[in-house]
Amino acid sequence: TEMSTIVIQRQSMLASIVAQLSNCSEIALCARHIITKIIRSPINSNEGIKLSLDTPLNNPASLNILRPAVLRQYYGKNLLMNTVLQNQIKRYTYGSGSGTSSVGMDKYNFVTRPMGPSMEKLSSDIHTFLTQNKKHFNLETVDMTHQFNHCSVILYYAGDGLKKSAKLGFHSDCVYSTQNGTFVSSANSQVINTPTVIYSLGDSRVLNWH
Repeated sequence: TEMSTIVIQRQSMLASIVAQLSNCSEIALCARHIITKIIRSPINSNEGIKLSLDTPLNNPASLNILRPAVLRQYYGKNLLMNTVLQNQIKRYTYGSGSGTSSVGMDKYNFVTRPMGPSMEKLSSDIHTFLTQNKKHFNLETVDMTHQFNHCSVILYYAGDGLKKSAKLGFHSDCVYSTQNGTFVSSANSQVINTPTVIYSLGDSRVLNWH
Protein backbone atom coordinates (compact mmCIF):
# COMPACT_ATOMS: atom_id res chain seq x y z
CA THR A 1 0.00 0.00 0.00
CA GLU A 2 1.53 3.30 -1.11
CA MET A 3 1.24 6.55 0.84
CA SER A 4 -0.26 8.19 -2.26
CA THR A 5 -3.40 6.05 -1.82
CA ILE A 6 -4.33 7.39 1.63
CA VAL A 7 -5.75 10.59 3.03
CA ILE A 8 -4.51 11.50 6.52
CA GLN A 9 -6.65 13.49 8.96
CA ARG A 10 -4.61 14.92 11.82
CA GLN A 11 -5.84 16.82 14.88
CA SER A 12 -3.21 18.70 16.90
CA MET A 13 -4.83 17.84 20.26
CA LEU A 14 -4.98 14.08 19.56
CA ALA A 15 -2.26 11.45 19.31
CA SER A 16 -4.52 9.30 17.10
CA ILE A 17 -4.64 9.76 13.34
CA VAL A 18 -7.35 8.79 10.84
CA ALA A 19 -6.15 7.57 7.43
CA GLN A 20 -8.29 6.57 4.46
CA LEU A 21 -6.83 3.78 2.32
CA SER A 22 -7.83 2.84 -1.19
CA ASN A 23 -10.70 0.32 -1.42
CA CYS A 24 -8.57 -1.61 -3.90
CA SER A 25 -5.53 -1.97 -1.63
CA GLU A 26 -4.32 -5.42 -0.60
CA ILE A 27 -5.29 -4.59 2.99
CA ALA A 28 -8.87 -3.73 1.98
CA LEU A 29 -9.31 -6.83 -0.16
CA CYS A 30 -7.98 -9.09 2.58
CA ALA A 31 -10.21 -7.48 5.23
CA ARG A 32 -13.35 -7.83 3.11
CA HIS A 33 -12.57 -11.50 2.52
CA ILE A 34 -12.33 -12.09 6.30
CA ILE A 35 -15.62 -10.33 7.09
CA THR A 36 -17.50 -12.03 4.25
CA LYS A 37 -16.48 -15.46 5.51
CA ILE A 38 -17.62 -14.64 9.08
CA ILE A 39 -21.09 -13.33 8.21
CA ARG A 40 -21.86 -15.91 5.51
CA SER A 41 -20.86 -18.98 7.51
CA PRO A 42 -23.39 -20.76 9.77
CA ILE A 43 -23.60 -19.48 13.37
CA ASN A 44 -21.31 -21.37 15.78
CA SER A 45 -19.48 -23.04 12.89
CA ASN A 46 -15.69 -22.92 12.68
CA GLU A 47 -15.81 -19.84 10.43
CA GLY A 48 -19.10 -18.22 11.55
CA ILE A 49 -20.21 -16.00 14.43
CA LYS A 50 -19.68 -17.55 17.86
CA LEU A 51 -22.44 -17.06 20.43
CA SER A 52 -21.65 -16.06 24.01
CA LEU A 53 -23.46 -14.66 27.05
CA ASP A 54 -22.03 -11.26 27.95
CA THR A 55 -22.63 -9.10 31.03
CA PRO A 56 -21.30 -5.57 30.42
CA LEU A 57 -20.60 -3.38 33.43
CA ASN A 58 -23.86 -2.34 35.15
CA ASN A 59 -25.97 -4.30 32.64
CA PRO A 60 -27.81 -7.66 32.78
CA ALA A 61 -26.53 -10.74 30.96
CA SER A 62 -27.51 -10.89 27.29
CA LEU A 63 -26.72 -12.96 24.21
CA ASN A 64 -23.95 -11.24 22.29
CA ILE A 65 -25.90 -11.04 18.99
CA LEU A 66 -28.89 -9.32 20.65
CA ARG A 67 -27.49 -6.71 23.03
CA PRO A 68 -27.26 -3.06 21.80
CA ALA A 69 -23.48 -3.01 21.91
CA VAL A 70 -21.46 -4.15 18.93
CA LEU A 71 -20.86 -7.84 18.32
CA ARG A 72 -17.28 -8.91 19.03
CA GLN A 73 -15.43 -11.93 17.67
CA TYR A 74 -11.89 -12.69 18.86
CA TYR A 75 -8.88 -14.04 16.95
CA GLY A 76 -5.31 -14.61 18.08
CA LYS A 77 -2.01 -15.99 16.85
CA ASN A 78 -0.90 -19.37 18.13
CA LEU A 79 2.31 -19.37 20.18
CA LEU A 80 5.12 -21.22 18.48
CA MET A 81 5.92 -23.52 21.36
CA ASN A 82 5.07 -27.00 22.54
CA THR A 83 2.65 -27.42 25.43
CA VAL A 84 2.91 -29.99 28.19
CA LEU A 85 -0.49 -31.52 27.44
CA GLN A 86 -1.20 -33.09 24.07
CA ASN A 87 -3.86 -31.65 21.76
CA GLN A 88 -3.65 -28.23 23.39
CA ILE A 89 -2.53 -24.95 21.81
CA LYS A 90 -1.43 -21.72 23.48
CA ARG A 91 -2.89 -18.63 21.81
CA TYR A 92 -2.81 -14.88 22.39
CA THR A 93 -6.20 -13.55 23.49
CA TYR A 94 -8.00 -10.49 24.78
CA GLY A 95 -7.38 -10.01 28.51
CA SER A 96 -10.28 -11.90 30.07
CA GLY A 97 -9.73 -10.24 33.43
CA SER A 98 -10.22 -6.71 32.09
CA GLY A 99 -12.92 -7.87 29.69
CA THR A 100 -15.20 -9.14 32.45
CA SER A 101 -15.45 -5.64 33.92
CA SER A 102 -15.65 -3.65 30.67
CA VAL A 103 -16.81 -5.59 27.63
CA GLY A 104 -18.58 -8.02 29.95
CA MET A 105 -17.39 -11.22 28.31
CA ASP A 106 -18.00 -14.47 30.12
CA LYS A 107 -14.53 -15.97 30.40
CA TYR A 108 -16.04 -19.45 30.60
CA ASN A 109 -17.77 -19.38 27.22
CA PHE A 110 -16.10 -16.79 24.99
CA VAL A 111 -13.83 -18.17 22.26
CA THR A 112 -10.62 -16.89 20.70
CA ARG A 113 -10.10 -18.53 17.33
CA PRO A 114 -6.83 -18.79 15.37
CA MET A 115 -6.18 -15.81 13.12
CA GLY A 116 -5.72 -17.96 10.03
CA PRO A 117 -3.71 -17.15 6.87
CA SER A 118 -5.86 -14.19 5.69
CA MET A 119 -5.87 -12.46 9.08
CA GLU A 120 -2.17 -13.08 9.65
CA LYS A 121 -1.47 -11.53 6.23
CA LEU A 122 -3.64 -8.55 7.14
CA SER A 123 -1.76 -8.20 10.44
CA SER A 124 1.61 -8.40 8.70
CA ASP A 125 0.63 -5.93 5.94
CA ILE A 126 -0.65 -3.33 8.42
CA HIS A 127 2.45 -3.71 10.60
CA THR A 128 4.71 -3.29 7.55
CA PHE A 129 2.69 -0.29 6.34
CA LEU A 130 2.99 1.47 9.71
CA THR A 131 6.66 0.59 10.16
CA GLN A 132 7.53 2.02 6.74
CA ASN A 133 5.61 5.22 7.47
CA LYS A 134 6.42 5.80 11.15
CA LYS A 135 7.09 9.50 10.64
CA HIS A 136 3.73 10.14 8.96
CA PHE A 137 1.87 8.45 11.81
CA ASN A 138 3.84 9.88 14.75
CA LEU A 139 5.15 6.41 15.61
CA GLU A 140 8.86 7.19 15.85
CA THR A 141 8.87 6.72 19.64
CA VAL A 142 6.43 3.78 19.65
CA ASP A 143 7.54 0.16 20.12
CA MET A 144 6.99 -1.42 16.67
CA THR A 145 9.03 -4.58 17.31
CA HIS A 146 5.91 -6.66 17.96
CA GLN A 147 3.69 -7.76 15.11
CA PHE A 148 -0.04 -7.68 15.87
CA ASN A 149 -0.98 -10.99 17.50
CA HIS A 150 -4.66 -10.39 18.30
CA CYS A 151 -7.66 -9.09 16.37
CA SER A 152 -11.11 -8.19 17.67
CA VAL A 153 -13.58 -8.21 14.77
CA ILE A 154 -16.37 -5.77 15.68
CA LEU A 155 -19.62 -6.02 13.73
CA TYR A 156 -22.12 -3.14 13.58
CA TYR A 157 -25.56 -4.16 12.33
CA ALA A 158 -29.10 -2.86 12.87
CA GLY A 159 -32.39 -2.65 10.99
CA ASP A 160 -35.59 -4.58 10.30
CA GLY A 161 -35.47 -7.99 11.92
CA LEU A 162 -32.30 -7.03 13.79
CA LYS A 163 -31.63 -4.83 16.81
CA LYS A 164 -32.56 -1.13 16.71
CA SER A 165 -29.01 0.16 16.89
CA ALA A 166 -25.40 -0.91 17.35
CA LYS A 167 -22.86 1.23 19.14
CA LEU A 168 -19.52 1.07 20.88
CA GLY A 169 -19.38 3.19 24.03
CA PHE A 170 -16.60 5.49 25.16
CA HIS A 171 -13.57 3.49 26.21
CA SER A 172 -9.79 3.48 26.40
CA ASP A 173 -7.80 0.64 24.84
CA CYS A 174 -5.13 0.97 27.53
CA VAL A 175 -5.53 1.88 31.20
CA TYR A 176 -3.39 4.59 32.79
CA SER A 177 -3.26 5.70 36.41
CA THR A 178 -5.51 8.65 37.27
CA GLN A 179 -2.96 9.58 39.94
CA ASN A 180 0.22 9.96 37.91
CA GLY A 181 -0.61 8.94 34.33
CA THR A 182 1.58 5.82 34.33
CA PHE A 183 0.69 2.62 32.48
CA VAL A 184 -1.13 0.14 34.77
CA SER A 185 0.34 -3.25 33.90
CA SER A 186 -2.13 -5.20 36.05
CA ALA A 187 -5.10 -3.71 34.16
CA ASN A 188 -3.71 -4.10 30.63
CA SER A 189 -3.21 -7.08 28.36
CA GLN A 190 -1.52 -4.96 25.67
CA VAL A 191 2.23 -4.36 25.76
CA ILE A 192 3.12 -0.83 26.89
CA ASN A 193 3.80 1.75 24.16
CA THR A 194 2.50 -0.42 21.32
CA PRO A 195 -0.08 0.84 18.78
CA THR A 196 -3.76 -0.03 18.52
CA VAL A 197 -5.11 -0.03 14.96
CA ILE A 198 -8.77 0.20 13.94
CA TYR A 199 -9.50 -0.80 10.34
CA SER A 200 -13.07 0.02 9.30
CA LEU A 201 -15.16 -1.37 6.43
CA GLY A 202 -18.69 -0.67 5.22
CA ASP A 203 -21.01 2.22 6.00
CA SER A 204 -19.79 5.47 7.54
CA ARG A 205 -19.85 5.77 11.32
CA VAL A 206 -19.50 8.71 13.69
CA LEU A 207 -16.30 8.64 15.77
CA ASN A 208 -16.54 10.73 18.95
CA TRP A 209 -13.53 11.60 21.13
CA HIS A 210 -14.11 12.28 24.81
